[in-house]
Amino acid sequence: MNDSYKGIIDEYLKNSNTEKLVKHIFLLKPSLKITSKKVYDIFDKISKEYNIPFKDFKIIGSTHTGFSFVKPKKSKEIKFFSNDSDLDIAIINKDFFYYLYKNTLKITEYFKNNTFFSKPEHEQLFKENYLKGYIRPDTIGDKKFKRNWRNFFYELSKEYNQKISAAIYLDEETFHNKLKESLEIYKEKLEVYNGK
Repeated sequence: MNDSYKGIIDEYLKNSNTEKLVKHIFLLKPSLKITSKKVYDIFDKISKEYNIPFKDFKIIGSTHTGFSFVKPKKSKEIKFFSNDSDLDIAIINKDFFYYLYKNTLKITEYFKNNTFFSKPEHEQLFKENYLKGYIRPDTIGDKKFKRNWRNFFYELSKEYNQKISAAIYLDEETFHNKLKESLEIYKEKLEVYNGK
């Protein structure tokens, strides 16, 4: 098993081809730092809990690629996978995305009542991310759903002895766009890393 997909990713970035990179690395290639059995078990549990088709889950982050595009933050270092690395999951599902959005609209009375957000800044973050086709469940304005989500992923993380988290994407295009943001950060790090 290779240590990372860094060489392949770097080559794609050199040719400025993020669309092919995302399709090849994230939609086709297997995750490097986790067994397919473990991936299956985790996806199966989330699928059953939230009634999301199995095909809509993707592993991202260093568990998949062998290194992180964005961590450590505000550093020019490149962080490779280690035993304390998180397991980051992308859920690409339009119905679930709209459910979370509509539920937040309903509960917050179309953002008139922001007391349902855990922190005041979560309302703005939710809106900014939603416009990009991306939802972080910790920012939604539905305390009950958020509490259940947090508890479910806490138990899942305990069971597999690794912090597991997930974000929801509208479709493959918004998934690509979000990864592109991270790749831009990595590209800057790479230039420093290579002494440019």
